[in-house]
Amino acid sequence: GIAFFRFLARMRGQKSLESAIKTAEHFELDTSKKIERMSPEEKRELAICGVLLHDPQVLLLDEPDLDLGANAQVRLMERILEEKSRGKTILICTEKLSTAERMCDRIGILKKGNLVNLDEVSAIRTACRKVFCISFQNEQEAIRFVRQENFEVLSKNGAQLSVAFSGKVQTFLEALSGYQVLTLENIPQTLDETFSCLYGGDFHD
Repeated sequence: GIAFFRFLARMRGQKSLESAIKTAEHFELDTSKKIERMSPEEKRELAICGVLLHDPQVLLLDEPDLDLGANAQVRLMERILEEKSRGKTILICTEKLSTAERMCDRIGILKKGNLVNLDEVSAIRTACRKVFCISFQNEQEAIRFVRQENFEVLSKNGAQLSVAFSGKVQTFLEALSGYQVLTLENIPQTLDETFSCLYGGDFHD
């Protein structure tokens, strides 16, 4: 790993490995290990370290959290947000809306090479559909909710409903306050589902 850093440094005319080593330490990556013996996650972490070696002002990251476990994804997000706080320009290509929401200020959606939307994360989050799984105290409460509230019910299983809506979550929670609810679980929406909600059709068409 450390030899890989030295190789990149020579290519870029850099003398310092500090930035790459700092990132490797953040990932708790053993750079003394041979690359051929590294796991796919470790190789991905090594590549990210290499990208940051020469302290670039612009970062272009294609699916940066691919092959990373949950802990490594958190460390990656922390590292990217640190670079962002230093005034770096960072473009991330991802199919995960959750990744874009955590790391970006704005989200652009491409379809067949065309930019069909560019908006603030907060605006997209408000506009797109949310889905919640609600467990009511009994089936009668679930039926009462279906009859009295104007929300899209995706499925019903006894006292449990899957409900979709757009707009502010506060409005939804205020409606639920009149019912006996045991559990409420958010079901994350994929970028495909978000695209379909906002624009209709399939994201990959």
